[in-house]
Amino acid sequence: MGSLIQNAIWGRQKTKPFVSTWKTDNISTGSSTATQVKLPLLSSGTYNFVVDWGDSSTSSITIWNQAAVTHTYSVAGTYTITIKGVCTGWQFNNTGDRLKFLSVSQWGSFKLGINLSNYFYGCNNLNLSGVTDILDLTEVLTLRNMFRGCTALTTVGRINEWNMSSINDLFGMFNGATAFNQPLNSFLTPSVTTIAFMFAGTAFNQDIGGWNTYNITDTQSMFSGATAFNNGGSASIGSWTTSAVTNMSSMFSQATNFNQPIGSWTTSAVTNMSSMFQSATAFNQPIGSWNVSKVQNLSQTFKGCSAFNQNINTWDTSLVTNMFGTFNDCWLFNQPLNLWNTTNVTNMAQMFYVAKVFNQNVGNFNMSKVTLIDSMFQSAVAFNNGGSPDINNWNINTTITGTFSMYQMFMSCALFNQNIGAWNVSKVTNTSNMFQLATNFNNGGSSDINNWNTSSVTNMSGMLQSTKFNQPLNLWNTSNVTSFYLMFSSASVFNQNIGAWNVSKAVNFSSMFLQSSAFNNGGSSDINNWQLSTIGTINMESMFYSAASFNQPINSWNTSVVTNMHYMFYNTAVFNQNIGSWNISNVTGLLNFMGNKTPVTFSTVNLDAIYNGWSSRPVKTPITTVFGTAKYTAASSAGRAILTGAPNNWMITDGGI
Repeated sequence: MGSLIQNAIWGRQKTKPFVSTWKTDNISTGSSTATQVKLPLLSSGTYNFVVDWGDSSTSSITIWNQAAVTHTYSVAGTYTITIKGVCTGWQFNNTGDRLKFLSVSQWGSFKLGINLSNYFYGCNNLNLSGVTDILDLTEVLTLRNMFRGCTALTTVGRINEWNMSSINDLFGMFNGATAFNQPLNSFLTPSVTTIAFMFAGTAFNQDIGGWNTYNITDTQSMFSGATAFNNGGSASIGSWTTSAVTNMSSMFSQATNFNQPIGSWTTSAVTNMSSMFQSATAFNQPIGSWNVSKVQNLSQTFKGCSAFNQNINTWDTSLVTNMFGTFNDCWLFNQPLNLWNTTNVTNMAQMFYVAKVFNQNVGNFNMSKVTLIDSMFQSAVAFNNGGSPDINNWNINTTITGTFSMYQMFMSCALFNQNIGAWNVSKVTNTSNMFQLATNFNNGGSSDINNWNTSSVTNMSGMLQSTKFNQPLNLWNTSNVTSFYLMFSSASVFNQNIGAWNVSKAVNFSSMFLQSSAFNNGGSSDINNWQLSTIGTINMESMFYSAASFNQPINSWNTSVVTNMHYMFYNTAVFNQNIGSWNISNVTGLLNFMGNKTPVTFSTVNLDAIYNGWSSRPVKTPITTVFGTAKYTAASSAGRAILTGAPNNWMITDGGI
């Protein structure tokens, strides 16, 4: 027995020790106390070592969870811990004493473990610059997330001498190691298949163009957030063999300095390029020769790629289903896309959002499967379909089931003014803000838009706000619309008869004609025929605010469920109608109802009618309202007194008698 113990001790002594430093009072959630260190051993590990804790005490460890794995010091401080013997299996995984682990000077016989990952994940204070020997990677298959979140890590001593022959997975190896920037020119081996997230969020900027990438299948987010990366200023990365790669999503996302020629990469196996160059603000390399015939996802591929302006018209996009935000915030992009095959695309929402100079003819796009088109051209301020009317040919909604939205589709498209009256919008439910701030839009001067089948639309809020639109809309079916909020606000020339509209489900008319300076319902009194809802509540706040031309009778409106009439006729220069018959029994808000009215702009007859009519029915109390300086006569004094007296206690401002 004595000889066995001697041999065991001799075996431990004969191997080089694993030497590291720890600071006990770097405590965190889940760590040991400020005077302790707990080794991150695993149930799957193999252990037979003696640990010198650096305070003249030692422990013999053979089981991962024995009590001696946690050591208590008499005084908090920084200690050198030396492990002699077999120590296979080590994982912080962003827990435990990760912040206490400061450095390694010698790996010795230490081994990471088989089929593990996250070895030093979360060791924010780890410094490996002083390592003097080579880490034994025998039987190790993966270095996944090995140094993830090691924010103090700048270099790893002798890392380029590691034997990587068995490694197949480098996923996230330095992910979030924000200071890491070490030459790794001889690091990669042919057995590696994934380098996804490897340098994400690091300071890495070294030439790795010589890597053998023949078997790499996944480069997702490899340099995402690596703002310094530009391959060390070398174009050699363009020679990478990428024929096996299937996923390049977010590969250079937020790699704001990257701009190397990669146009010769083989991309024939890639299926996902979503966000590949998102916010890669310096990138502008020719990649038009790429084979993207298997790509299904181009969502946000060039989003925020503010320098990019290369011709990619010959890309085979026949399998692409997602083009969400593809050129979102591509400020300089203005290349033809007329050859793109969009037969299978279902999502084009935000595709050209804030593509400031884009103005190409996309009239040949096949839109038959598109169900998401919100904000497609929002703030594409130069877009007018290249001056071509072809966009009217879009075969919208021909094969899809269900409904979809055109929310903010052309919002702030300052130059857009094409005829799109032939579009099939029968399944569209939301046209809110569709042309808002598209200041030149008048449907190309055509009245065809009146033929739109709007029977499914429920929301028209802000649809034509601040446009020069003035086409007839009397044929529109608005029977399902619930909101007209801001619909014609600041539509400076609109003056069409919309009296035939069915507004029976509408609950929000707020600011509908606010500052719509020309609107007078086309000179027709038909608007008086509107049949308002009699259930729920209706909002008419600021409905005709500064509608300088409006003066049509609306006395027949049933306002019995209206609750808000704040500023409804404020600054309406010519409105002078009798609305004394209105039922305002549920109105709680009448602030500045007719502010700025004068005896010239609102007659005593009509103010008398208001006081006499409204006082004859129940009203909410108390109410504050304004009729400017408009005057009433003795004929309505009694009615006014009913409103201002108890129990109603209204506060009314007017011009008196």
